[in-house]
Formats: sequence, C-alpha cells, structure tokens
Amino acid sequence: MRILTEDEQAVVEELYQKKEEYKETTAYVTTAEEVTLKKWNGRHPAENESNWEIAVIPPGKTLKIVMVSRFGDCGLTDDLNAINGYHLRLDFNDSSIVNIRRNP
Repeated sequence: MRILTEDEQAVVEELYQKKEEYKETTAYVTTAEEVTLKKWNGRHPAENESNWEIAVIPPGKTLKIVMVSRFGDCGLTDDLNAINGYHLRLDFNDSSIVNIRRNP
C-alpha cells in the first residue's frame, strides 16, 4: 500500500466529482509492478475459463482508468481508447500502480 501524492489525490477527487455528475471518469496510471488483466471474449458461459484472455502487463506501462467505485477502487484497461470496460480493479493506493494523472 502507498500514499497518494497531492497531485494524484486531486485527480482521484476529480474522478469522483465526475462520477457524481455522470461524466466520463478517465485518467491514467503507470504500472510499478507486473499486473494481470483478465479479458472476457464475449462468449458464454462467462464462468468458463476458456472464455477469458489473460494479459500480463509489465512495469512501466500506461493503463487507463475507465471506472471509479464507491468502494475506493478503480477499473483499469490497457486499451487507451476505451471509454468503459475494465479488465482489472485495484485500490487507488495499491503499490502496483503509480503516477495517477489526467493525460497519458
């Protein structure tokens, strides 16, 4: 677990404000550690593991925040053009992500 910088905290607060206004909640992070994304291929049943693609993302890569939740976490994707649809949920203060920012 890590402590957010003032700049990161400002971005997180802005994301929650946008969520309250039903606006896009978009920001970016950099991976500090390897993370694993789990992507559903759209086939049913979703519970079937063969219907999921696993993507291992190395440190130093940019991921996009496309969702913030009332539980204090965010939804991340490696698709920097995505508006929604996350593949990993993490707390904002998770040590595997750093540099929460508005621009890629």
